[in-house]
Amino acid sequence: MKAGERNHALPRAAALIEPRSDISGDGSRVGLREDATGFAEGHASKARAGRTGDATAIDLRIMAITDLHMQLLDFDYFRRRTDLPLGRGLEHLAVLIERQRSTAANTLLFDNGDLLQGNPLADDLARAATGAGAHPAIASLNAVGCDAATLGNHDFSYGRSFLARALGGAAFPFVLANARLPGLQNRVRPWVILQRELRDRAGRTHQIGIGVIGFVPPQSSAWEAAEFPGLRTEDIIEAAEREVPLMRASGADLVVALAHSGTSPLPHQLGTENAASALAGLPGIDAVIAGHSHELNPAPEERREYPQPSPAPLVQAGFGGSHLGVINLVLEQETNGRRWQVGHATAELHPATSLATDIGSPARVAIRKATLPAHRSALRAGARRIGRTAVPLGSHLAMLGQDPGLRLVAMAQRWHLRAALSGTHYAELPILVAVAPFRAGARGGPGHYTHIPAGRITHGDLADLYAFNNRAAALIVTGAELADWLERAAGAFLRILPGAGTQELIDPDFASYNFDMIDGLHWQIDPSRPARYMADGLPRADGTGGRIRNLTYGGQPVTPERRFLLATNSYRLSGVGLYADLTADCAPISAGTATVRDLVRAYLRRRRVVAPQARPMFTFARVPGASGLIRTGPEVATMLADNPLGLIPEGTDDQGFLRLRVPLDRD
Repeated sequence: MKAGERNHALPRAAALIEPRSDISGDGSRVGLREDATGFAEGHASKARAGRTGDATAIDLRIMAITDLHMQLLDFDYFRRRTDLPLGRGLEHLAVLIERQRSTAANTLLFDNGDLLQGNPLADDLARAATGAGAHPAIASLNAVGCDAATLGNHDFSYGRSFLARALGGAAFPFVLANARLPGLQNRVRPWVILQRELRDRAGRTHQIGIGVIGFVPPQSSAWEAAEFPGLRTEDIIEAAEREVPLMRASGADLVVALAHSGTSPLPHQLGTENAASALAGLPGIDAVIAGHSHELNPAPEERREYPQPSPAPLVQAGFGGSHLGVINLVLEQETNGRRWQVGHATAELHPATSLATDIGSPARVAIRKATLPAHRSALRAGARRIGRTAVPLGSHLAMLGQDPGLRLVAMAQRWHLRAALSGTHYAELPILVAVAPFRAGARGGPGHYTHIPAGRITHGDLADLYAFNNRAAALIVTGAELADWLERAAGAFLRILPGAGTQELIDPDFASYNFDMIDGLHWQIDPSRPARYMADGLPRADGTGGRIRNLTYGGQPVTPERRFLLATNSYRLSGVGLYADLTADCAPISAGTATVRDLVRAYLRRRRVVAPQARPMFTFARVPGASGLIRTGPEVATMLADNPLGLIPEGTDDQGFLRLRVPLDRD
């Protein structure tokens, strides 16, 4: 669904309310939950009291995990080593969760989606499809005492049957209010009301109804259409405005929104992907857990205060188990003595703990016990050789157009498409391939790069080369459309002012997976010019901008009307995102149902040894008196001697990134 379009409200599944008899003395669930439908309409006021020193006040700590992407253990499955650069993983967070619980009278723990996909361990478990016991990620959340969870868009990536089996092992409810999930109605409900006995500051207990509701980007139905047929979504805010009053009318004293959606300073539009900020301003919502965009909010060193009334407190805890989000609420009783409201709130992030302590943590031991069998199986499967490379494959300079791993992906897609379309009327068209780096540092840290040394390429390396299970796809494009395609990608760079010396070159808010380069063409990017498109794909309001120069194919200028065959992937053809205007109405060319990763595997088996070029796909236009500054993984320092870009090391920053100066004042 694109901004400006209206989606009909989805048919409602039954929500869940935990009955009061369901609560034991310590507030834990001991019985079954009851279904409840036919709730009355209502809308709660967001007015709050301010008596935070009252002895009857309740302190409630909400802890949040988001975008774990199967990082259960302290292990990097892409590089097959344990020294994760940022100390990530649920086993780290488990220790931190125990510490947070030990210093709070009342706590809740939620998972915010994108749990089940994201590394070779996840892929191996999805391929196995069967196995005794709960899925390791679900068993691990059971072990850390998760109270409720929602789904992220990538949780749909392995299909309906896999997801149903995985969720079946959960000892906690899954909630999702703005999606219809055929076949999963009994596994996922729009919301739940958790009945908890919470202690106030005087030691008295009070029964509180805590409503938990989940949301996913509405674009998920397009992104996952092939893997999860029948998935339907609607606008996040529309769903919240319908469901939150029902939760309040059904006994929710508080409402916590699990929003697998990022934040945005822009006003909400129908179909907005990142709507967590808008949710925080809705009446009736008391706390927002954000996710999806892998950001940190608030900053790791900040403790953000939310005196009431104000927007609901919001926390977003990165990805891969890098941080634990914590929201502290002070609950106060309304003057009628029946309902509770938030009088004050804070939000903060805590980085994952070191493994040097708490090795015997019960939750951590349980996580390792649940995960190690699948972990060992994934390592065995990933170690199998499928080919060799004569050159190192690394993405450290991908944002400068230099990535031999992406060249290999392009070689495989071109090889497949040429064979698949042989003998058809498409065979005479030149074949180009659009590729983008998935692992290019940024929020992932200085170790978040593809790094495959020269030598053997294994099954495990395929996920390093191509992180997602996108299907291969192709379409016909014109020269004018190719130039427009590249203009959208050129928004990755900040504007460089002539004569201003060294300046930051790469926009940190531009996702690298949107930085498409087109193998088979050559072009220049002029960073001194304003970008034609903003990060959301909308053109600049004044209609100016444009950075692409000298676009050529085979040494000849690409004319606007010339036609090409462009290999890409199913995500690009989903009709949403930065390139939506170029692909939404296109007619894809059928070339099979294989994933891009499948094609790379088949190509390596056929070729046995590959040697993709490291030369840049594009160059920068000359900017007098200026140079750019980029940050990349420190391993690239040993590869700069003969680099054609003339890169100059400038030391490392406080995060461990190597700073490189990119000369722009040269032809």
